[in-house]
Amino acid sequence: NKITILSFEPIKDIYNVLKKNSLLTRNKNFKVFECGISNKNEQANFTYYPNSPALSTANPEAWDDNKDLITAVEGNLKHSPSSLWWTNFISFNCKNIKTKPC
Repeated sequence: NKITILSFEPIKDIYNVLKKNSLLTRNKNFKVFECGISNKNEQANFTYYPNSPALSTANPEAWDDNKDLITAVEGNLKHSPSSLWWTNFISFNCKNIKTKPC
């Protein structure tokens, strides 16, 4: 395989899945690194959502606005793998939900 893939994942559980997936490709040029990359030389803490790993972030305040969170969850459901066919039956209406900070 002539394709080189360099992947970076700082969250241990997500890294472990990425590593297993990279081995399934049998591409010796698929490299997985357990770290993040940035334009800054600093360390960051991540909020990890095990049931929705795509929403995990170093900026959890991004989800303070429920509208943005709902849009992200809907996007994850809409673009979920076909093997998760049951996600087509999930819907929710959050227009009238009022939340307060924890």
